[in-house]
Amino acid sequence: MMLLASRKDLVRNAISQALLLRKAANVPLADAVCPFDLAEQHGVEVRFQALASFDGMRGSDSNGSAIIVSSLRPPGRRSFTCAHELGHEVFDHGVQLDELLGSRDAPRQNEPEEIIADAFARFLLMPKSTVEQGLRVREMLLASIEPRDIYTLASWLGVGYTTLIWHLQCGLRMLGASSADELRKVRLPRIREEFLGYGCPGELVIVDSHWCGRPVDIQVNDVALLPSGGRAEGACVEAFPDAMGQVVVRGVTPGIGRLILEESGWSSFVRVSRRDYVGRNKYRHLEEIQDDC
Repeated sequence: MMLLASRKDLVRNAISQALLLRKAANVPLADAVCPFDLAEQHGVEVRFQALASFDGMRGSDSNGSAIIVSSLRPPGRRSFTCAHELGHEVFDHGVQLDELLGSRDAPRQNEPEEIIADAFARFLLMPKSTVEQGLRVREMLLASIEPRDIYTLASWLGVGYTTLIWHLQCGLRMLGASSADELRKVRLPRIREEFLGYGCPGELVIVDSHWCGRPVDIQVNDVALLPSGGRAEGACVEAFPDAMGQVVVRGVTPGIGRLILEESGWSSFVRVSRRDYVGRNKYRHLEEIQDDC
């Protein structure tokens, strides 16, 4: 078993490298980040494969480094897996195969390389400054935070609901254990139904005028929910108002469009990919093409 001081040193180094990578990529600490785009910017190709037995892997050959992510995982988990494998790349850990070992809501192993990669991923996607800014602009107080608030923040950060709770509790020390336990008890279908007023069979992404730093990424038949007055542009999405005055945006075909809130002047790209997409990340939002992966 690793000594606590040693674990702290590993985590501290991982945090430092995660923040340095964001800085090198000119990502402000107030912004969310897409790890797939960031990996490609770092010179690492990202590919998606339908792999049931593991979350992802990192390797390299004569063509350079590559990250493989299982397309069969939920979006937040795919995002975390990519960031985790990017951590292995930054620290030059060699070929890594991360098997499906259960929840990513807590450190999975005690091996130094896994501790480093997990901490790197958490602070690449959820640095304290980014989380604090997300809470502040949305006027959310952790002392009275609700499940829908956590869900909204997780949507923007691109991580899982319980992953964010764990990080707030154990990574950032901003959330008490009792509050975290209560939030974890609430199931995702119930939260989605609270937002929409009905059950949502696919993924639901909550978008607001404070969304910044990365495009809104959804799959075909997933839903992005905009405040009243929002609209969508592009053949890849369709938008319609719901009974509560919100605007439901559904992904209908792979492509890139725009989401717009006229009143605030906010807009963002929305990128739609095929469900359980298999192929290179750079082709994820394009129409069906032949790929040699």
